[in-house]
Amino acid sequence: MQDTQLAVSAKVTRAGTSAGAHQVPAVRAASIAVGVWIALASAALAGPTTTGTGPTTTSTSTTTTTGVPTTTTTAVATTTTSTTTTSTTTTSTTTTTTLPSVMGPHPFLDKSTGDANTSVMNVDTELGQVCLAGQVREVAEGSVFTPDVTFFYTSIGNITKATDQKVEAEFVSVSLTLDISDSNEAYVPYNQKIVAECTLEARLQKVGIQDRVRLRCDLGENFSAFSGLTSEYIVAIDNAFAKGKRARAKSKNGKLTIKHVGEPTQDVGYSCDLSD
Repeated sequence: MQDTQLAVSAKVTRAGTSAGAHQVPAVRAASIAVGVWIALASAALAGPTTTGTGPTTTSTSTTTTTGVPTTTTTAVATTTTSTTTTSTTTTSTTTTTTLPSVMGPHPFLDKSTGDANTSVMNVDTELGQVCLAGQVREVAEGSVFTPDVTFFYTSIGNITKATDQKVEAEFVSVSLTLDISDSNEAYVPYNQKIVAECTLEARLQKVGIQDRVRLRCDLGENFSAFSGLTSEYIVAIDNAFAKGKRARAKSKNGKLTIKHVGEPTQDVGYSCDLSD
């Protein structure tokens, strides 16, 4: 009897164990489902994972479930750049210098021979004319007497070119005066003015601070263009200008040449009037 009860108990135990074994897979499946649901809920509450690089921020959230699609969320940050422009103002100052005018009288001494060779240029651009006067003076050394010999020339010309820097003119007629004088009263001074056969070139330049003059005259043998010259006077002219640096005169061919490069001076002792 006892053996029969033990056998029955053993059957019941095995039967119970067998039933429990069949229930375990179902419980485990339910537990896994609950775990997955909790994981999904936790992921949803935790929010997306953020990765930032430089000025651009990218957020990516990935949720993976069996049989559920994967969702990716990307966020782009916009950066605004402001540019500030600074303006610089430069102020320029101009200084104006007033230069001398070419108008009016301009007296000059020769740069090489000084007051032995002088000139005056009187310019009137409104009239379109230039009055030019000049003289050369030398001492006649080696003569019977030692007079001062002077050639004085004047001319009025028409302006051919005029700017604020220079003036050029054309001269047609030249008045030439020969003066021979000595302190020795035993000799009579000589003075005569003629309209000579001459070529005159002159210009005022460098805003009136320099002039250039070139005079060439043909006075005939023994300076016959001047009447009444004695042999003493002729010799005196030759001696005075035989070796002149800027002015030369020779009785043999009657040629007179005067060159002048002037620099400004206050006064030369004579003037040149356009009304003459």
